[in-house]
Amino acid sequence: MARYDLPIVMLHTVNDAPQEHPLGFLTFSSRQFRAFLRFFQRDGYRTIFFSELPALIAAGALGREKLVLLTFDDGFLDNALIALPILQEFGMKATIFANPGYAGAGPARTLADVPNAWGYLNVAELRALQQSGVFDVQSHTMTHDFIFTDDTIVDLYTPDKFDQYHWLCWMLHPPCAREWHGDVRRFASRIPTGYPIFTYDRCLAGRQFIPDPAFVARCLENAQRAHSRPLEALRDMPAGDYESQEAYEGRVREQLAGSRAVLASTLGTTIDTVCFPGGCYNPLVLAQAEEAGYRYYMRASRDRSGMNVPALSAAPLPPLVGLRRLSFTHDYPQALPASLAAYWLAKISISAYQGDAWFRGGKQMLRAARRLLAAGRARAH
Repeated sequence: MARYDLPIVMLHTVNDAPQEHPLGFLTFSSRQFRAFLRFFQRDGYRTIFFSELPALIAAGALGREKLVLLTFDDGFLDNALIALPILQEFGMKATIFANPGYAGAGPARTLADVPNAWGYLNVAELRALQQSGVFDVQSHTMTHDFIFTDDTIVDLYTPDKFDQYHWLCWMLHPPCAREWHGDVRRFASRIPTGYPIFTYDRCLAGRQFIPDPAFVARCLENAQRAHSRPLEALRDMPAGDYESQEAYEGRVREQLAGSRAVLASTLGTTIDTVCFPGGCYNPLVLAQAEEAGYRYYMRASRDRSGMNVPALSAAPLPPLVGLRRLSFTHDYPQALPASLAAYWLAKISISAYQGDAWFRGGKQMLRAARRLLAAGRARAH
């Protein structure tokens, strides 16, 4: 029987300027990240790559020692500029789930080039990280795009909503993603005021709704005229149409098989693991991932059932194995020093994941305290 399970930790960015990016809420500071690694070091964990799993499985070694997989989603530039030297400092390693469609050309950058370290890794940086031995690059699909999924308009764009709808830039101007570094709010004006925002989801969610250009033009026209009820005049106008099922399946294939081929060719390595953006997948997506040659996929964070060592020890092992991840909360008592809070959050989360009853109780108490604090803040507003 396994003594330890294999925790897989989901991270995104390590950055000390969260206020300078729409996705700053995803980041941990460099001090917090050091505290996480300090916990793993002191608690006797060894970091591994997904490529090490087959040998561990063959040797029946999973569960005998404390192993952990650290993963970074999205391929942010600060993974290279900030996280890399900290991992080297602790002698640890991690996996990056990157979108090759966002990886631009040019030389590897430094903090002198991008002082706030915000951006997406380019091809040169991905290669350097893969060659460092500290990071292993795997697939986050080709892009991290959003799509419209039906004809219901949920909002109209204005520049003050850029942080919420920044992804419209990638939708309307795909090359933007490769220039997405530094002060990204400079792109706010590239999205036309009044642009209709239909119901949206991650790019693999289903068939895409494609707005009719004439409908969009009329929306923009009404916005420029400061129309008091901009949508009423459009009720009798067709808003657009859906892509075909064949087109959807082709798009899924490009996101999965395409990204695997591009990363393997670019980095000269085996790409056997995929993480779906936003944990968005369905039976068709999983079937195509298996067909593309992936061996492991990250299950959606909302799926907390099962453990990883039993899933990887099944006989026979399925061709595509879904693995559970956990994340560390950003919501902790602000009275505590950030590094101390981060250390104990990591300790509580990992110990509870491993089945420690005391820490499971502690985690439940923290969740209850956070709910009470959130309710108090809501009442105050």
